Order: sequence, then structure tokens, then C-alpha cells
Amino acid sequence: MPASSPPSSRKKRARTKSENNENADSSNKPAAPVFRDTNLQIVYDFLAAQNRPFSLQNIVDSLASRSELKKTALEKAISELVASEYVTCKEYGKTKLYLIRQQGIALPTAGETAALDQRLESLQEELGRVTAACRERETQISQLSAQPQTEEAKERLEILQRSIDEANQRLGTLQARAAGYDDERRQQIQRRHEQAQKGWRLRRNLAKQIVMQMAEGLERKPQALAEEIGIEVDFDDWLGPSRRAATH
Repeated sequence: MPASSPPSSRKKRARTKSENNENADSSNKPAAPVFRDTNLQIVYDFLAAQNRPFSLQNIVDSLASRSELKKTALEKAISELVASEYVTCKEYGKTKLYLIRQQGIALPTAGETAALDQRLESLQEELGRVTAACRERETQISQLSAQPQTEEAKERLEILQRSIDEANQRLGTLQARAAGYDDERRQQIQRRHEQAQKGWRLRRNLAKQIVMQMAEGLERKPQALAEEIGIEVDFDDWLGPSRRAATH
């Protein structure tokens, strides 16, 4: 019960510095009580400021950094506030929750409520913008984290630069060697290369036929016979599965 409205005389009342209603204002908004006991004042101010249910341990933990109020003294203060009807105690099984009595809370006017609603809408819009910006920053951080570190990037750059220098050196050598060859010379080399390839294919097929015929007569696998004879080949599948395939 607020200080401006004395609690019932049937219950023990927490004493305050103001014991009457002479200074109550005409707006009917109850004034916050001022207690003679410092512990009562600390607990009441905390519950009034938070205006939500707390367990005894919650209050102890919350006030640990604000005061030197021990659990025993705090429990005594809460009990006196409950007895004097400044605080309400709700029991849920073995759990007790304490809440400031709402009759002692000054209600906002219609104008204040409208201002709070407008402020809430503005904060929600700002929250949306901040959340979107946070997601964008998280994406950028993820992308940056996937990139190599500065030292690693420098090492990779040096390796690539050396590869480029080596490639440029080889290109310069090839360009220097090709400088003395005209189109007629290149065509002549190309024809000789084609003739050499044709001769190579002819000899390869002849060797293949011979091996296939020998393998057939000896009832051996062509590949095994070629390895036994010691024929060196430039690829593994030059021996076909049958003589007919070899002759073609």
C-alpha cells in the first residue's frame, strides 16, 4: 500500500518518515514512501524500479553489487514490506515470488501512454535497422575470416610471382628460338613431324600384330608376353583384346 494511503492497522506497518497524507498532491498519483530503515528503502526502491516478480535469491543476486545487504537482513526487510502491504508475496509450491504492490505504482496518463507507444514503435524500427546492419557485418566478418591472413597472402603472392617470372623467362626463350623460323620453315617442320607420327603408328601396329600372333600361338596373354620379351611401350593399352582388333 502506498505511503499516501495508510495500510490496515491490523497488520504490522513499516514505519516511514512521513506518517500522514498532508502533502499528497491533487493529481492522485501516490508518492513513493521514504522509510526510516535503510534496508527497507533499498529493497523497496529496487522492486519498484524493476516492477516484476523476483525470488528471494534473485533479489540477493541483483543487490549484491549495489549494497552490502546480506540474505538474512534482506529476508527480514522483505517480510516487513509484505506485512505492511508494500510488497505482495505469491507462492507457487515451494517457490515464493515478491512483487511491488501495483496500487503504489503511479499510472501514466493517456498522453504519457501515447508517447511511450510512439517511442516503442521508433525503437522497434531502430532495432530492425540495427539487426539488419549486424547481419551484414556478420556476413562481412565471415567473408573476411575465410580469406588468408596477411602473412599467408604475402607468401602466396611471392610464390605466384616466382611462377610468373619463370613462365615469362620460358616464354622469352621460346620466342627467341622461334624468331629465326619463317612460315615455310615451320610448315616444313610440321610435315616432317606428321611423317614421323605416321611411321611411328605403322611400326606400332606391326609390333602389335606380331605380339598378338605370338601370344595366340603360345596361348599367352599379350600383355604378359610383351613384358616377358621386354617390349617398351609409351602407353599401357596398345595391345588390344583380340587379333582382329589389332589388325584393324
